[in-house]
Amino acid sequence: MSHLTEEPTSQRPAGTRQRITETERQRFAEVLDRTNKVKDAAIAIGISLPTAYQLARAYGWEPPNTSKSETRGKNKTKYTQEQKDTFFKAFARLQNVSAAAREVGFPQITCSQWVKKAGLNVAPKRGQKTRRVPQTARRRKRS
Repeated sequence: MSHLTEEPTSQRPAGTRQRITETERQRFAEVLDRTNKVKDAAIAIGISLPTAYQLARAYGWEPPNTSKSETRGKNKTKYTQEQKDTFFKAFARLQNVSAAAREVGFPQITCSQWVKKAGLNVAPKRGQKTRRVPQTARRRKRS
């Protein structure tokens, strides 16, 4: 517990840096231009990764563009109104989202979202519990 009684030092601990020199900044920019990887540039001049990202943004570097659909590996499918109408005709006949989705070859979750958006009632899936009203909200019969 000696650290509680000692006077605090005003200097930073050994191994930390206060400023990045101009030559280090130039070296950082060169490596970043060559590899386009902030981590490589940080290692080249010996700075932390958060500091390197801060420096990279100051130089106008932007991470490579990756959209959500690319990161998941699949592009978002766009359905025409004709395809939706085909599904709704099957749904009106079968009265079941899963069966209608299978018949037209569309994902069941997509078709369920269309039905929900259209405001049509869909029975809960097998095994799912219906939403119960709390006991206090139910009307009690008095005898």
